[in-house]
Amino acid sequence: MKRFYDTVAVQRTDGGYAIVLDGKPLRTPARRPLHVAARALA
Repeated sequence: MKRFYDTVAVQRTDGGYAIVLDGKPLRTPARRPLHVAARALA
């Protein structure tokens, strides 16, 4: 099943950067928010 998103953004957080899809943070399979250290990775 493919999903389509209207808005995609990168937000600065305490843990680095988070990818936000339609206002909701991208999550890992363990249901934790995904944070990366560098904006280039996000």
